Amino acid sequence: MATRLGGTLDGVYRGNLALSIPATAGMDNINAVYDQFRQRTGVEYYYCNVYKNLDDLNDETLLNWWL
Repeated sequence: MATRLGGTLDGVYRGNLALSIPATAGMDNINAVYDQFRQRTGVEYYYCNVYKNLDDLNDETLLNWWL
């Protein structure tokens, strides 16, 4: 999955994976790959350091630091 987007697997801990995907892959492409993964496996994914308000799970305002 990460290699399909030009990313890397950065860590594995107790069944959790840490993946880094370059912003140049595009958010729509990244979401499409991860959505397919979730549909096939039932495993959810979460972004880190892209949302403005991490304390509000309903706020999906992006930081846009990659632009």
